[in-house]
Amino acid sequence: MSEWCPRCHKKSVVLVKRNQNKGLKYYRCKHCGYEFVRRYSCLKLVTVHLPEFYIKGLEELVRRGRYPNKSEAIRVAVRDLLARELWNREEVC
Repeated sequence: MSEWCPRCHKKSVVLVKRNQNKGLKYYRCKHCGYEFVRRYSCLKLVTVHLPEFYIKGLEELVRRGRYPNKSEAIRVAVRDLLARELWNREEVC
């Protein structure tokens, strides 16, 4: 599963290593070579109401091993939405 690069905005980032003691993940973009670190300990709790059908779908993705848990699947979905709808938009004046 690739991440979005904050520099070139391509979906070509791979996890290089993780430090679970400090809650850090180290990434590198295969396209531009940009390296960066993300800290997952500074996450904020957001309560969302979802239809049962969505929850069952998320649980199935976790069961198949596509995501480690439902929270990560939702984070990926939100990130992809923001990348598509907000970050990659070219503003037309």
